[in-house]
Amino acid sequence: MQTKRFLQSAKPNPGRKLVLGMPFTSISARGAVQQCLDIMHQRVPRHVITANTDFLAKAESDPEVRRLMFEADEVYCDGMPLVWASRLFERPGRGLPERVTGSDLVPRLLDRLAAEGRSVFFLGSDAETLGRLTEKLGRELPALRIVGAVSPPVGPIESWDNDAYVDAIRAAKPDVLMVAVGFPKQDEWIRRYRHQFEVPLMIGVGASLDFIAGKQVRAPRWMQVSGLEWIWRLATDPKRLTGRYLYDGRVLARVIGRQLRATLLNHLPVWKPRPGVGQALINGLRLAGARVIRWESGQRIADPSDSGQAAVIFDVSTVEAMEEGLVETLAASARTAREGGRRFAIFGAGPRLLSWLRDFGLLEVWPHFETPAALATWLGEAALPLSGADCERRGVAFERAIEELLKPVWQPAPAVLRVDFRSVGSVNRLAAERLAAFKRRANGLGRQLVFENLSDLARDSLEILDLKAREAA
Repeated sequence: MQTKRFLQSAKPNPGRKLVLGMPFTSISARGAVQQCLDIMHQRVPRHVITANTDFLAKAESDPEVRRLMFEADEVYCDGMPLVWASRLFERPGRGLPERVTGSDLVPRLLDRLAAEGRSVFFLGSDAETLGRLTEKLGRELPALRIVGAVSPPVGPIESWDNDAYVDAIRAAKPDVLMVAVGFPKQDEWIRRYRHQFEVPLMIGVGASLDFIAGKQVRAPRWMQVSGLEWIWRLATDPKRLTGRYLYDGRVLARVIGRQLRATLLNHLPVWKPRPGVGQALINGLRLAGARVIRWESGQRIADPSDSGQAAVIFDVSTVEAMEEGLVETLAASARTAREGGRRFAIFGAGPRLLSWLRDFGLLEVWPHFETPAALATWLGEAALPLSGADCERRGVAFERAIEELLKPVWQPAPAVLRVDFRSVGSVNRLAAERLAAFKRRANGLGRQLVFENLSDLARDSLEILDLKAREAA
């Protein structure tokens, strides 16, 4: 297929920054309130997360949490250590402007909702807190329409009466849905059910409702502004928070060290630029169902939303090291592709860039391919050639393609994986071992192998080796 260079000067999402591998909206506290109101007025459903250092710690150990962060529409930074880290590793004036706490955002947003006579639905907290909350808001903000307040039982989401909750929210038609059952459960619930009800603005608010209801008391203002609110919370609830803060601190130190190492490595001189062969390899596959867009130094990729293809491939084969705006643009392009129902993958990251993506868990977010044949098989546009798997040296490429195809990511390989026996007469012992390993791993992940272009001799070899699989029609 023909590729095209996109030379627009603006990034697809200039307000999104990656801080220690996590995506945050670069916005002030006042701007966050206005943005939430704008989302509500536009009536296009959006999911907002306020994330602190504990979110980072959870994302380090759980790829599903990282998925939540990247799939949310806006992520506000609710942790001063993360704000400081953004300023440490960005050029002066390019870090996050300030901390945006859910405890400040929610009451300010409720004030504005009341001024406009808007409606809100609360899901979460306990029944007593919700009762005190609705009573207080009814007294202080009488124009605010509280159209629902439901306290789900303690336990996993699967144990809830989710159909009843969805029906109640759909019937109430609130302008804003606030879910307060703790992270990541609250945001996982929103992600699962957001498409079943038409709510413009959905926010995971954590303990914010407890503060409004008076169940918990916030730190003095000077501690909030200086980033020392965690000390107040630790002093008021040491039994619950001591272990969590110690763990979060260790994780934060480890991730900052990793970022420092990656930053220093990224600034080492490039002695031998990478040859730009990746694009030619992709073009040679003639991927009719995929649009290939390419990052080049000093340039930006256009919004891929106008693509009619089923997939978007982000080619970084000419990039030696991390460049300013690259990951943010990559994330924005992936997001646009996902919103359009398209698959997304990265192709050809060099050692430095690949190390950066791996260190910050981004290879668990987006699939990456170095092998063009594996990419074509993942897209379902070609079969993985078995030729070469019967010798020690050339078989390495076949094994690498298998690793890329079966790596656990959020956009897994198709249910049917095709293997091409063209130019393969019979199957020797080495090829059989590689094929058997492929079959075991694929079957373990619920994938099925389909063999194409089998010769009679190859078919007999497979039967003898008990490797027979369904043949292509």
